Amino acid sequence: MNRLISVGELRLALRLIVRQPILSITIILALATGICVATMGFTFREELVNSTLPFAAGERFARIYVLNSEGARLDLDLDRYHAFRDHAQSFEHVGALGSRPFTVTHEPGDLESIRGVVITPRSMQWLDAAPLLGRTLIPADGESGAEPVVVISEKLWQRRYGADPQLIGRGITIGGVPRTIVGVMPASFEFPTSGDLWVPLDELTLGATRSTHGRIGPAPGLRVYGVLRPGVSFEAANAEISHLSSQFPASDESGQTARMLVRPFTADSDDSDVVMSALVFVLVMVLMVVASNVATLVFARTWARAPELAVRTALGAPRTRVVGQLFMETLVLGSIAALIGLSSAWGLLAYIK
Repeated sequence: MNRLISVGELRLALRLIVRQPILSITIILALATGICVATMGFTFREELVNSTLPFAAGERFARIYVLNSEGARLDLDLDRYHAFRDHAQSFEHVGALGSRPFTVTHEPGDLESIRGVVITPRSMQWLDAAPLLGRTLIPADGESGAEPVVVISEKLWQRRYGADPQLIGRGITIGGVPRTIVGVMPASFEFPTSGDLWVPLDELTLGATRSTHGRIGPAPGLRVYGVLRPGVSFEAANAEISHLSSQFPASDESGQTARMLVRPFTADSDDSDVVMSALVFVLVMVLMVVASNVATLVFARTWARAPELAVRTALGAPRTRVVGQLFMETLVLGSIAALIGLSSAWGLLAYIK
């Protein structure tokens, strides 16, 4: 019984592809470009929407948002924060953090603006990062009346202190507050983003200030996050957070009722998911357009061979062999294009990262 596809058909397909190099190269490059672009789009969406943090519990890290009726973000008031931290059963840990610039005084008259992070000290135990020198922040650093301390990055340690191994215990003034350097974090450590300082937040007040309306809220710009318990879904956490939040109907000074939202830490917002999904859809449509044009070229190429195919049929070649030959040529062209497209996407993504 004749096989539909054979090694001989493969060799013949390769000879026919080489016989028409310009058309073959055009088909391969067009398909490869479409595959490369679509692959990069899917990868970017996956990185943005479904990626996880590089920690042992990275997939369980979640952001906790407070939104008003129009969907705008609000700062989380302390009552809600303490309720979530102390009573939410869906979370193993609830903390707060914020990224901001600090004015650092290295010596009298030597001022520098350095990007850093304020963070609840208990959060550091979830980040699986060992310091190069000294220690990380510990829960005692977030207690009221604790000695002001700071952890710095390896980059800052090398740039400003010449990688001095005796740095631990030295004083530094940050934002007008004298602090003691207690640790140096490796260059690979970035949480929530790249920064050169980690300053502890008071666990009870989060740098709270009293507004003109008498409401006490944490320092502006802070974001609350949590670590889900193993096996707890984001949907279950959302339900519990909404229930706890219902005990505090007014969240901002205008008295608007807030709604709560729990999302994966790396998913910044629903908008980013929608935008990336739309981008992927457009790129897939581009690939479909490319594929349809390539199909037209393949059809034209096959039509030009109509006399040859007619002769083969007249000489007794089964239709299955003729169809198999055409399929093999298309399969080889598509395979080469896929290999080039996927390799190009991998190389470009590696270069971008």
